[in-house]
Amino acid sequence: MLRAGKMNEIAEEILKYKFDLVALQEVRWKGQGRIDKSNYSLLYSGPEQRTGMFGTGFIVAKKLRGALMEFEALNERMCRVCLKGKFRNVSVLSVHAPTNEKNIAEKEVFYEQLEEVCAEISKYDQLIFMGDFNAQIGKESYLQQVAGKYTLHEKTNENGFLLGQFTIRNDMQIRSTQFPHKSIHLGTWKSPDATTINQIDHVIVDSRNASSIIDVRSCRGPNCDSDHFIVKVVVRQRLSMLAGKQKVVPIRWDVEKLKSERVRSEYLRLIQAKTLSSSEADGVEEVWTKLANGLKEAANEAIGQKRWKRNEGWYDNECREAIREKNEARSRMIQRETRRNYEDYKEKRRIANRTCRTKKREALNKQLEEIESLYKQNETKKFYRAMERINKEYRPRIISCKDKRGRVLNGEDNIMERWAEHFRELLTVTDINEENVHEGTGEPLSIEAEFVAGPTLEETEMAVKHLKNGKAGGQDNILAEMIKYGGDDTVKRIHELISMIWRDETMPQDWNIGQAE
Repeated sequence: MLRAGKMNEIAEEILKYKFDLVALQEVRWKGQGRIDKSNYSLLYSGPEQRTGMFGTGFIVAKKLRGALMEFEALNERMCRVCLKGKFRNVSVLSVHAPTNEKNIAEKEVFYEQLEEVCAEISKYDQLIFMGDFNAQIGKESYLQQVAGKYTLHEKTNENGFLLGQFTIRNDMQIRSTQFPHKSIHLGTWKSPDATTINQIDHVIVDSRNASSIIDVRSCRGPNCDSDHFIVKVVVRQRLSMLAGKQKVVPIRWDVEKLKSERVRSEYLRLIQAKTLSSSEADGVEEVWTKLANGLKEAANEAIGQKRWKRNEGWYDNECREAIREKNEARSRMIQRETRRNYEDYKEKRRIANRTCRTKKREALNKQLEEIESLYKQNETKKFYRAMERINKEYRPRIISCKDKRGRVLNGEDNIMERWAEHFRELLTVTDINEENVHEGTGEPLSIEAEFVAGPTLEETEMAVKHLKNGKAGGQDNILAEMIKYGGDDTVKRIHELISMIWRDETMPQDWNIGQAE
């Protein structure tokens, strides 16, 4: 997935064939993280340093996000997701074992790590291993009990022997060799010279839940220029989709238009017309609602919202068309493996890769031209923001935190409980200074309201003047620029509202809610 556009290509192939969960090997990205797109989520685990090797991960379809409970990045050769099941949870591991040519010590370390993972997972979970085990399973009698008889190979190689021993020790089944299929649907890897096909990618499940895997076979249609075929696993399992909280999408007001004198005048006129005056019977909530609605209605008519398209990038229809032609050439090559079809596929693959690289390079050049234009126009803030965006390294989304003992917590529920515990300890007063305790009752002393003067109009004007531009809005979607360009009447109404809050000691509900982007 280091190639330009490869993530988009793989994801579109997966969505095209309607896979719900896909275990990936050889991701070749460094670090760990999560990328959420509109139709899928990518979770990956790789080496700490960029080596261009190894790396595992998962692609989760949008409809399965509600069942995703936890992602654990173990190392560059394995990672795990936990799905919420209706009767039992499902732990799925994406695994990439050392090749058969590696020394036995490295292989033993790998299987020791698998043993540790098995020991840590709840015994009530359904456990599934999917990945490239580099293991050929033969038809020897001692493997019949865990591997069945529908395997592509007659003899077991060293990796196959280690895998067989692992499954026997942990009471598991190799389900990928237990279903009768044609040989073309058993092979999972094809050598570069197209002369050798092996079955080295496998699906392992705990024996108690082996019957939930109702079919395993290779699919030759999906293509991402890999020498492996995708292995399709049909699982009989009812998942429980967790109801996620509906995220409130913030309004992106086009406040840059307020720099125009004409737009500012129109905005001020609309505020004066739409901001209703408060009556004596109105409480804090009513006053704030009238003020907020007036500001937002005026902004909607005067400046409008920014046009924003999710996931807009360089991967466009031209890239998709080149990849489509490449996949059609591959289908012809699979049906008739002639030299002409093979050369045609190679040429179409070169064109597709070149198209993606060119598009990515053009997008980078366009960004550089925009940065140069901002510099010439003396748009200092936009210039430095664009420079930061193009220079900083990609920072993946990592959902984890540490508990008191320093152990990493991955589940969203566990993380929320840890944050609640942290703030509970932080904000709870455990000891009270004796100097601040009432002598008679022992209660903490309070500051009486009459000893502190209320806020003045001048203080409110100064606070509004010092508001910083370019900051995100809160739950109410009101930006600093909307207040600063609202004129003297807006400042007076804000001062009246703050005075009411000071006097009544109550705040609007919107002010009690924080929002993070």
